[in-house]
Amino acid sequence: MPHQDPRPKSTRVGRNAMTIAAAGIFVRVSGLAREIVFAGVFGAGMATDAYNAAFRAAQFFRELLAEG
Repeated sequence: MPHQDPRPKSTRVGRNAMTIAAAGIFVRVSGLAREIVFAGVFGAGMATDAYNAAFRAAQFFRELLAEG
């Protein structure tokens, strides 16, 4: 017999929503940190622009074809 959570369903939904929101915030902050480190290490230049363009193009096609 499966274990049932004694908390109301609305409490569990709210807690799960907060977990997803926290994960989304973490992803945004870690992405910002990645951009800051990348800019600090490589600076501005043609090679950095080419990398960013290639990364954005690959990301676009992944979102378009794989994520819908």
